[in-house]
Amino acid sequence: MARMNSQVLGEVLGEVLGEYMDGDVMGAARGHGRHRPHLLALPPKPAWREGRITPGVLGPSEGKVPLPLNPDGGTGTFTAVSPTVINFRARPQQPFHPQRLLAQVLRSGASAAGLAAQCQGAFVGVGLQQAQLGAWNLEFFGATAFDVMLNMQPAEPGIDITFPVNLTGTPVGADFVNVQLLILGANLR
Repeated sequence: MARMNSQVLGEVLGEVLGEYMDGDVMGAARGHGRHRPHLLALPPKPAWREGRITPGVLGPSEGKVPLPLNPDGGTGTFTAVSPTVINFRARPQQPFHPQRLLAQVLRSGASAAGLAAQCQGAFVGVGLQQAQLGAWNLEFFGATAFDVMLNMQPAEPGIDITFPVNLTGTPVGADFVNVQLLILGANLR
């Protein structure tokens, strides 16, 4: 039983003090300058525990997370009577680096079939995140689009990420176009 307790204590102290630890785990053998105690080699940590400072305390790390962009008015749906421009916004609560825009455009009705959802610019705070101001089709960033990663400016907590969107025309009657946007990126936690 003493050996089991020694191993457990060695693991806990190893987490706190590093991969190797000087001296006997229980403190029984201490050197007085003449003789150096043996080093206790601990097994390597699993990869998922590398960010731990000590058991139960995580150090800063980076995660890959989604950030939904919420439309003005809450629906993201263009109809015959909806506003002509809907701003899609997100305000991250942790430092966030936007890297991949995902867009889904759903159409209903004959008049909506030929309409394109165009973004008027990608903004982090007041900074334009494209090489030139101009509109572009959101469906370039569909879920199956290949090699469309972005390297947008990181957003500090409380800074708006905004995508103003309009249609190339107006649906009539009960027809509509619904737009949903999401950004995948890295956050510091």
